[in-house]
Amino acid sequence: MDKNNGFTLIELLVIVGVTALILSLTLSYYNNFDSQQQLRTEARKVVDVLELAKNKAAAGDSANFCINSFSGYEVNFTNSSYTLHPCCGMDCTKNTIVTYSIPSNTSISILNTGCIKFLPLTAGIDTSATTACYPYTLQLKSSILPGGPGGKNCLTIQVDNSGVIKLNDSSFGGC
Repeated sequence: MDKNNGFTLIELLVIVGVTALILSLTLSYYNNFDSQQQLRTEARKVVDVLELAKNKAAAGDSANFCINSFSGYEVNFTNSSYTLHPCCGMDCTKNTIVTYSIPSNTSISILNTGCIKFLPLTAGIDTSATTACYPYTLQLKSSILPGGPGGKNCLTIQVDNSGVIKLNDSSFGGC
């Protein structure tokens, strides 16, 4: 009478291999999900700062930076940071309220310009020929997430002429 009371080496190798494959796929998907959530969080922070600039401009809140020539609030962008400034006349960079850093694996690009300026009392956007702050579409990209067609490494923020700020979360995809 022959009893088989164990697994063969091949059976054990197959089980370990399948388990390792499932674990690696799970970790990969989790890391992508986590990176997408970090990108969404950064995009929401940018939207919050834009809303702050819009609300301060609409309220005419010069915060004692400008005596008589308050002309709104501006948010300036680089690839690695963005800065909130009150505008006194034509000068919007003299008084920095706060600078926000972008994580090293994320970048911001603003199409055709480097700033967004909100006008006082209306909270609309400055679209005059004297400003370099028009049009207003920002892209936040992650260098960690896969890009290209079908990739999910980019979010878009749009600000229309009336000052409505929209995070296009449904546009999450390759830029």
